[in-house]
Amino acid sequence: MEALRADMEALRVETRAQIEVSAEEDRRHFGVLAEAIRGDIRSLAGLVAISNERMERRMDGQDVRVAGLEGRVLGLEARVSLLEDDRRLPRSRRRS
Repeated sequence: MEALRADMEALRVETRAQIEVSAEEDRRHFGVLAEAIRGDIRSLAGLVAISNERMERRMDGQDVRVAGLEGRVLGLEARVSLLEDDRRLPRSRRRS
């Protein structure tokens, strides 16, 4: 019985040692993976920042174009209003 207890204790100690070695390997492996992921995230964040800058420049350009078009549309609306008003007047009072 004493020999069985000694064998069980030896087995427990050996198993515990293997678990510790495995846990240490896992921690190292996880550390390497975490660093790789951090690098990937930094790269992705940089690309997102560049993409946002490009998008902002495009949006600024679009804003300028839209403002120009709005001005043209307002001008055309004013001209159409004048033409419509002119049509409503009797011929003798129309603009030349």
